[in-house]
Amino acid sequence: SSSKSVTVYINPYFANAISDKALTNSSTNQFQIRTAEQLQNMSNAPNNLYIKVTHNIRAMETTGNIDNKGYHFDGGYVAGGSGAHYGSYNTGNKGNYIIGLTKPLFNTIATNGTVTNTAIVDAAIESSAVSTAPLAVSNFGTINNCFTEGSVTAYGTVFASGFVALNSGKISSCYANCNVTSDYGFASGFTRSNTGTISNCYVTGKVNSAEATGAGFVG
Repeated sequence: SSSKSVTVYINPYFANAISDKALTNSSTNQFQIRTAEQLQNMSNAPNNLYIKVTHNIRAMETTGNIDNKGYHFDGGYVAGGSGAHYGSYNTGNKGNYIIGLTKPLFNTIATNGTVTNTAIVDAAIESSAVSTAPLAVSNFGTINNCFTEGSVTAYGTVFASGFVALNSGKISSCYANCNVTSDYGFASGFTRSNTGTISNCYVTGKVNSAEATGAGFVG
């Protein structure tokens, strides 16, 4: 009998990691993410990659503060998903959630970076060192069709926001439903500072700043 050799291509960072064809990446052939470990590996991803979450992800204690250096991240959430249940959230093949973050998902979203269809639920973000928010600390890129739910607590003079801490990019069709609390720093329902553009977004959470300024949306 004759033998046949097959070349196997391996990308250790993502779920669809093994193939008998060269691993290609495009807007229609995204690298897939299924676990918190793979999510965290996005800090190693170069710009211009297309990445998509294909399963619900339960965050670990170390999950978050990821740098989006200019890649395209699709959180895999589409309203109206049905299937398995997590608490009051109805999940399934049309709706994937990132659950239980204790740190911002992204530290920085670069100018060419995009974040879409991302649902963060049951977040419990706390910080006593730097400004904080569930989706990102600083956004210079484009965010669309995302939402955050949970709580954000800042201690001392640190700023707390319900969506992103600082926005210098574009945000559209998003909402924040977070209880935001700060001791002596600013507390904002959506973002502390906006020098970019925000459109078709809203806030439903509560804001409390014990000794400083609280703002329902920006400020």
